Amino acid sequence: MHSKMQSTPAPRFVEESFDIPTFTHISDAEQFLARIAALVSSGSLDIQTGLELSTLAKNWIDAQCAREELAIKQYNAGTTEHEQTIRIEGGLPALPGTNITMPLLDGHATNGNGHALAAPTAAVSAIEAAPKAQDPEPPPQDPEL
Repeated sequence: MHSKMQSTPAPRFVEESFDIPTFTHISDAEQFLARIAALVSSGSLDIQTGLELSTLAKNWIDAQCAREELAIKQYNAGTTEHEQTIRIEGGLPALPGTNITMPLLDGHATNGNGHALAAPTAAVSAIEAAPKAQDPEPPPQDPEL
């Protein structure tokens, strides 16, 4: 039997109806696991459904145990009363070749980006633009040439 909607699993028929409790304590989930095992062994519940229900209950138990373990660790570390601050100190030493000393220019130190340098002067004089093809008349010629 396949569902027409591929993402939705096909419904299953369970011969014996039983209540699934809402877990409030780990002991409730453990009693439910024991009940599932008894239903599967008596044949009242198929193995696949029993596995799925027991997996859900086991995941709930694991989550509760992890929550309790975290609470114990926080209590032992003393972080339950105030907000935790993480401070990172130390680290790896500087890489070789990354400490560059900039030279002095006229006795003045630069700040690494050349701000102590004077503005550059033009090395080449400005070049006049050549006449364009759409200009109405050519520029006047120098008579000495």
